[in-house]
Amino acid sequence: MQLTREPLLLFLLIGVAIFAIDRLNLGEDENFVIEITSAQQQRIVDQWQAQMGRPPTQEEANGLLDQWLREEIYYREALAMGLDSNDIIIRRRLTQKLTFLTEDLSDSQLATQLELQAFYDANLADYREPVRVSFEHRYFSSDRRADAQHDAKAALTDPALPDDPFMLQRRYDGRSLREVGDLFGR
Repeated sequence: MQLTREPLLLFLLIGVAIFAIDRLNLGEDENFVIEITSAQQQRIVDQWQAQMGRPPTQEEANGLLDQWLREEIYYREALAMGLDSNDIIIRRRLTQKLTFLTEDLSDSQLATQLELQAFYDANLADYREPVRVSFEHRYFSSDRRADAQHDAKAALTDPALPDDPFMLQRRYDGRSLREVGDLFGR
């Protein structure tokens, strides 16, 4: 009976019992399993592409998935800590989100073919592709030639006439008038 009076041994036995109970209760908790489906991965990639105008590289895609995973872990931990309860900002944001959803659902009526055509006709300029041009640019420098203007006119009839080096491209295909103006001036 001497051992039951030893405080260190009693403390150690209670610690082992608490540890064993905790391990039995832990098991495979759903809160510790995070599954990223292929649909979620595609949604993340699609959002990136919509924002950036190009698909992400493999490295960027991996970074996006890592960021999503970190965000999910933080979200679950915040919920487990009860950070969502009695928080006025979260309450307002959830109310706002539900309001948007209900307004969208109540206002959503499918447009008729006539309404769509009328909208398209009224906003036709928004859907038009700009005029595109293709051309070849030849440069005749007045610093390198005695009569650059004469040589340029002569090159119209004699394409073999050599031109001078220029910092821009020689040929341009499918450029809008705005792009041409940005390169050469309006």
